Parts: sequence; structure tokens; C-alpha cells
Amino acid sequence: MEPVEYLKAGRERLVTKGWTQRMMARDCAGMMVLCRDDRAACYCALGALFAGFPPDTVEALEEKPKKALSTLFSALPGHKDGCVETVASYNDAEGRTLEDILALYDRAIASVQ
Repeated sequence: MEPVEYLKAGRERLVTKGWTQRMMARDCAGMMVLCRDDRAACYCALGALFAGFPPDTVEALEEKPKKALSTLFSALPGHKDGCVETVASYNDAEGRTLEDILALYDRAIASVQ
């Protein structure tokens, strides 16, 4: 898959499955599960992206998934102004919404199309 395909799949996962904070993924009961677990019912911004990576990619950071991850990071508001925030901290910030996370994905996708 190309980086943009990983990003589009992650965005779609958030839309169809749902979004969460403070965990990569949760099951229907709200309990933490791995992002590739079939029981995952919602994802954080990173979990949605990682769920689509091939097995062992997160550890190895293969080229195309790594590019998708760095593109998502580069789309953070303020990134070009030297603001250092992680995707996880952006996702988990008080008051953050699903719409904010989808906008992050939209910026990332637009930057590689």
C-alpha cells in the first residue's frame, strides 16, 4: 500500500468504527484492546492508522507505513511553526473531537495526493 492509502484507511476506520482517547483501541465495553484485535470498536488517531499496518510494521517501521505516520505527524496544527506535539497528545487533548482528528487526517491526505 502507498502512504496515502494507509491514511485513507485510517480515516475510514475512525468514521465507521469510532474514535477514542487515551487508548490505541477499545472494545465495545470500553476496555483496552490491541489496535489489530477483531474486538476493537473504536480507535485513537494512531490506533486507526496502526490497525491497517501489516503485522510487525510498528516495530520495524517499514518505508511506506513510516511515511504515512510521518505525514500524519506533519499535518499537526503548528507543526511548521516549530510546535512539538505528538499525534497521541493531540488526540488526547481536553476538548478534542472526532472532527478535529478527521481534519488532521484530511490535511495529511491532501499533502500526499
